[in-house]
Amino acid sequence: MISSKSLTKMPQSMVIGGGVILVTLTIGGIVIYTESQKDSNNENQSYSLKDFKDGSYYAEGSFYVDAVSKTETIGVTVTIRDGKITGLETDQIENGEKVVNEYMQKFEDKIKDMVVGKPITEVGDQTIITGSSLTSKGFVDAVENIRRDAVN
Repeated sequence: MISSKSLTKMPQSMVIGGGVILVTLTIGGIVIYTESQKDSNNENQSYSLKDFKDGSYYAEGSFYVDAVSKTETIGVTVTIRDGKITGLETDQIENGEKVVNEYMQKFEDKIKDMVVGKPITEVGDQTIITGSSLTSKGFVDAVENIRRDAVN
């Protein structure tokens, strides 16, 4: 059993077809998957932190939930300063309106720990939290839109 104070880090990575890199990192029993995709020219998009304008940005991302045969939407607000994420909020969006959702709050708490303080360039890769993998995909979709909007 892992104590709450101990952290185990076991990074693994491999290249899979189509220029996708899959990295698995285990930290204290939570598995985080990171996937980096190359653009249509098989090249990673590259930005400098100075390419991003300071400010708050909002975008939505969607994901499909087979269990309920429904497309869900996550609203993401990111605050950027000097190319780094300094603030983050997420919302469940239903019929164009924000709704209170305890699962979204738990997701936000976990994802904040992962991305606040990091350069937005590092957060652009797919980041999936076990147990919230579909929400994570919608989150990443929204962050990628924010990243494009925030470029000078």
